[in-house]
Amino acid sequence: MSGPTSGSHDGATGGMFHIHPVLRITINGQNVAIPANIGIDPSLWKDHSLDSYGMMAGMAPLHTHDASGTIHVESTTTRDYTVGEFFGIWGETFDAQEVLGHVAGPGHSVWMVVDGSRMDPSPSVVFHDHVTIEIVCGPS
Repeated sequence: MSGPTSGSHDGATGGMFHIHPVLRITINGQNVAIPANIGIDPSLWKDHSLDSYGMMAGMAPLHTHDASGTIHVESTTTRDYTVGEFFGIWGETFDAQEVLGHVAGPGHSVWMVVDGSRMDPSPSVVFHDHVTIEIVCGPS
């Protein structure tokens, strides 16, 4: 299988998996900053189900260091990591109808742009090294 929902393990080296996808979120035309320290700061680390894959204690395998939108995927295990898993760690909402608590209402919708290609929103989109994923909630 190929495409944005299947993974190639392009960041696997020496038994460690390390890639840097970029996430952007736009709500009603406004860019939303991705906070620093998601998956590091306990207040920004809600889901611990992936903790056993982390490369060091005190850091989820999916995390941020700054507000640039760069997601650090640093894992002891080579596997597919998804947008939905990142939102789970962050403790925020993302599905076909809602992003960060903003619900798509009449005349509004949620969609994604993955490396320039528009698609239906899907938490199962797999992170790849240097892929840019934009999630948009706004006028259709």
